Amino acid sequence: MYWKVCLLVVALLVFSSPVSGRAADKTTIAVLDLDISSGVSESYQRVLSDRLRQELFKTGIFTVVERNTMEDVLTEQSLHLAGCTSNECAIEVGRILGVQQMVAGSVGKVGEVHTVSVRLIDVETTEVLAAESVDCSCAIEDVLTTRLREVADLLALSSLEETPEGSLPLRNSNEPEDRWRVNLPEGSWAEKTFLYMEDMNIRAVGTRFGSTVAPGNSSGWFGSMGNGLTVDFGDWRGFYPQILLGGGGMGATKDNITYGVGGGTFGLRMYNFNLDPDDEDGLYSGAGIAFNTMTYTSTVTEVSPELIDPSHHDNSGTYGHLSAELFVGHLFDLHWNLDGRTLYTFVELDYMYLVTSTRQPNGFLSLMTGIGLKLNTF
Repeated sequence: MYWKVCLLVVALLVFSSPVSGRAADKTTIAVLDLDISSGVSESYQRVLSDRLRQELFKTGIFTVVERNTMEDVLTEQSLHLAGCTSNECAIEVGRILGVQQMVAGSVGKVGEVHTVSVRLIDVETTEVLAAESVDCSCAIEDVLTTRLREVADLLALSSLEETPEGSLPLRNSNEPEDRWRVNLPEGSWAEKTFLYMEDMNIRAVGTRFGSTVAPGNSSGWFGSMGNGLTVDFGDWRGFYPQILLGGGGMGATKDNITYGVGGGTFGLRMYNFNLDPDDEDGLYSGAGIAFNTMTYTSTVTEVSPELIDPSHHDNSGTYGHLSAELFVGHLFDLHWNLDGRTLYTFVELDYMYLVTSTRQPNGFLSLMTGIGLKLNTF
């Protein structure tokens, strides 16, 4: 059983990163869930821990093993992350995962002061390589959005053998701060809903709408297809899965007949960011498949129906079709913060083809945009 676990760990570490060359230059770490002390709700543990993983990854110093990967490997050994906060437990977990270093820490509150403490442990030597802490007289929301980033930067700097003089080299100093921020009341239904969605590994939720044409069709089809809602999930083998629930309609006129088509879409899409697979905004591309219900209609116009061959317009009805699509777009962070969750918008060019249909139109080129919210899911 042990050799199977070792093979699983090696495979996950090799294939989970889309750019293996970059990963080779980084230290491979795993992060235990933060120990929650008095004054901080236990319900925040996973969100805070996942954000720490994300911030450590963004420093560019570490390759971070995902939480889901940790849980899968530890389940094989009948171990669990819950309650594992000591150095001894961290070292044992690190050896099972095959990582170089482990991160453990805690979040607590004394009076009006929140404190975040983390330590970096060498799995082979069992030595504590670095220990850092950040204190603030602030709300728990500020701990999530700011202080965990600070402590991650401090821990990364401590792990470097040589620190450039004068400043932190890890973050882009020109990165804009959030322009607006709205905090949710602690324990509110909205906060609980977001936490529930994040526990399901939902990465983002959004809307989409736009304009559509049918390329190469002389009937002049034009309208809007693919409007709807999207739900994005966390990283899977270097890609982000997205569920699309959409619909729309188009129309065209030819030979005194007005045609219409409309329907709904349920699809699965996979995409990644092109300039840097580790990014969370910028240029992206991907592909998808979907099931579409298409309702066709036709109406005779301008002249009497008896003057037109019925076979030219007798195509009404509802049909089910499978479709394939390719898309490319650009995602922009708006730096509007809802309790630590970032609002975004995007522009996307999408081509969808009904692979099980020969009836026109069966190819749709759409220019889409929309707005959405990134959740605190690593």
